[in-house]
Amino acid sequence: MREVSAYVTQQFNRYVMGVESLDTFDQFYRQLKEMGIETVLENHQEAYDLMYQK
Repeated sequence: MREVSAYVTQQFNRYVMGVESLDTFDQFYRQLKEMGIETVLENHQEAYDLMYQK
């Protein structure tokens, strides 16, 4: 998770500052998928569901 978070922060800053074009967003998303973002999101969703299960 630490690597994903650092990558997102870095790229977010690059997009906001205009260093990186939004045309590269698909590449950014592919990189996140390669880093395992889907597993991270599934784990967070499971934790949320357990915490707020009715």
